[in-house]
Amino acid sequence: MLFLKNGYELGIVKEIGDQEVVLIVNDEEMKIDLTEEEAEELQQYVLKQENMLVPINIKTNELFLAETESWNEETMDELIEISKEK
Repeated sequence: MLFLKNGYELGIVKEIGDQEVVLIVNDEEMKIDLTEEEAEELQQYVLKQENMLVPINIKTNELFLAETESWNEETMDELIEISKEK
């Protein structure tokens, strides 16, 4: 599942540790080392999103946590409009 542009995909958070996260990306488990700050930011991101999906650059293994708003496919205007058309 591509996200945003080439190289970004959505990972499913399996486990968040003090300085690491385990994600499932393309049916494969990835362990990514984090600083304490990154781990805290990830925990806050997951709580704010109310889901366990995290965008990741699979080329650099960097998490994309800059999203400031909660996103959910049920509330995205463009998807709501598409579903009304059908």
